[in-house]
Amino acid sequence: MKRLLITIFFISFTIGLFGQNANINRLNSRLRSATNDYDRALILDSLSMYNMFFYHNEDSTFYYCNEYLNKAFKLPDKKYLILAYARLSFYYNNTGQYKESLSTALTGLDLSEQYHIEDYLSAIYYDLTWAYNNLGENAEGLKSVLKGIAYLKQNKDPFFDQALHLYGIAGSCYVINGKPDSALYYYKKMDSAEEISRERGAKAISDWYWGTYYLYTARQYQKADSVLADGIKECQKTGEFLLNYFYVFSSQSNINQHRFKLAIAQAREATRLSVPLNDIACLQNAANLLNECYEKLGKPDSAYRYLKMKDSLNDVMQTHSNALDIQQSRFDQQLNQKEKAATNEIQAQKSRTRALVYVFVTGLVFLLVILIIQLRNSKQKRKANEVLRQQKEKVENTLTELKSTQAQLVQREKMASLGELTAGIAHEIQNPLNFVNNFSDVNREMLSELEEELNKGDIEEAKAIAADIRQNSEKINHHGKRAEGIVKGMLEHSRASTGQKEPTDINALADEYMRLAYHGLRAKDKSFTSELVTDLSKTLPKVNVIPQDMGRVLLNLFNNAFYAVNQKTKTAGPDYKPIVELSTAKNNGHIEINVKDNGIGIPDAVKNKIMQPFFTTKPTGQGTGLGLSLAYDIVAKEHSGAIDVTSQEGEGSVFKIRLPIG
Repeated sequence: MKRLLITIFFISFTIGLFGQNANINRLNSRLRSATNDYDRALILDSLSMYNMFFYHNEDSTFYYCNEYLNKAFKLPDKKYLILAYARLSFYYNNTGQYKESLSTALTGLDLSEQYHIEDYLSAIYYDLTWAYNNLGENAEGLKSVLKGIAYLKQNKDPFFDQALHLYGIAGSCYVINGKPDSALYYYKKMDSAEEISRERGAKAISDWYWGTYYLYTARQYQKADSVLADGIKECQKTGEFLLNYFYVFSSQSNINQHRFKLAIAQAREATRLSVPLNDIACLQNAANLLNECYEKLGKPDSAYRYLKMKDSLNDVMQTHSNALDIQQSRFDQQLNQKEKAATNEIQAQKSRTRALVYVFVTGLVFLLVILIIQLRNSKQKRKANEVLRQQKEKVENTLTELKSTQAQLVQREKMASLGELTAGIAHEIQNPLNFVNNFSDVNREMLSELEEELNKGDIEEAKAIAADIRQNSEKINHHGKRAEGIVKGMLEHSRASTGQKEPTDINALADEYMRLAYHGLRAKDKSFTSELVTDLSKTLPKVNVIPQDMGRVLLNLFNNAFYAVNQKTKTAGPDYKPIVELSTAKNNGHIEINVKDNGIGIPDAVKNKIMQPFFTTKPTGQGTGLGLSLAYDIVAKEHSGAIDVTSQEGEGSVFKIRLPIG
């Protein structure tokens, strides 16, 4: 039976390829005759989407997506590179490779920030939402789709119909998070977007979201039947690729209403439509529904037959998944080779340039030597004073120009530093300000809707809208405080210390701030506990430091340590015991202060960046990225000391402060 099913899918796949040859050959012909890289990139994009949406040809889709990505790397306009990552992430989502989709979309998001490109970001956010939801990270999925919606309010995306998809998947996110009222709000937004959409399958997509809502969330099966029937008609009219899934959902609705014969007919129709598309996931769903129907009808032979079919499809999908893994490994290897080749070429170009500079400088020096010798031999003695005077004037003029140039360079350096700081501040504070603006806009719209509902007398709907407004107001307050925290952190970072150094008992200072940090976190989260371990050297001398500034350093390190163990507590098992340790010692003319935790640790990829201003590993809204940068400045610049970190991801971190005793 298994072998027979594999043969059937192979034959149907071959027929599908035969039917698409004319269109694929036409695009390939245009690809071969393209005269520039931009045309080739756009044709490769069309080929990848053509295979993905209309022919379910995963191998060809993967090939063209990767070819498009390779071509986009070479184009000066990097917006094509962002689109290439969006396409590849969308492919991974369609084939169930959600971790790869998430990684690819995040890479595209990083590149958009690196190149300051905002084109196609709505597609990136859509891919992120899809991947997060399928990986069970529903909260992150909701954050991503809300960012995408907020982005569309501020920008005109080349995907002019992306609002339809973002509103639809936002409604699904709220369904997953158990908030049907919010889901209905965004589904209504989706209907408004569908009315002005020029996308061919917009009506079918809207019917798909509403049908699944009535079927699985509201459990209003008659409404589900009506919407799904409209979706079937729309797909039959436009040739939309969702038709087989509409039949699957309709079959499920009829099963829920105990109309098993009609459910069987619809599941068989879904099977018939899925075979030419090689849509194994839909075939599995249909086989499962047929198995359930025949079990309900008391026909065990037929039920068993479809159960075996579903098991065989699992084997087919596993075989196909293994093939995709091999294909992905080969592509990664090729991409690494290309990156190495590009790096070698850049190094070779630098070497050639350096050699040319050396030759030029050597020749110039040689010519200058000859010129000086000729001048000295040709000048008469009686003109020596005139020559010296002229040379003196030249030297004075040169010195004047050098001083002027030096002043200009110093001013440029100051302006460059100011520009970098301004860019960092603007980038860091833009996110909370965007959230405040966007949620304010949403509240303004919802207040209008609230007024309309009150005028209608619909108190329940008005209460629901008022609850959403309250929730948005809380978010506005949260992000306002986030911006306030960033500003305070920047002021602390830029403030020059005016304190005086004085002999200080480091043991007492460190122990005080350790307990201060612990009780501060306990005040915010009563459920948090941690074991505090101290190993303080009794022979430690007093050290000249600024107590207030060193206290800020220690408080920051302890806060980070407690945060790390608290985060690990949320994911570790019941056997995990959070521990934060403080130890001091005297070593080779220095004192050492060690702050150790057994928390989540720091990834190797970001370990070298944690002392940079505005860099943070905490989630958005929970850190300004200025604490460790400020601590480094205080220890290294004010106290001539050093601060180092050793960490292992998942195991914990150790921060070591070294201060001179003298």
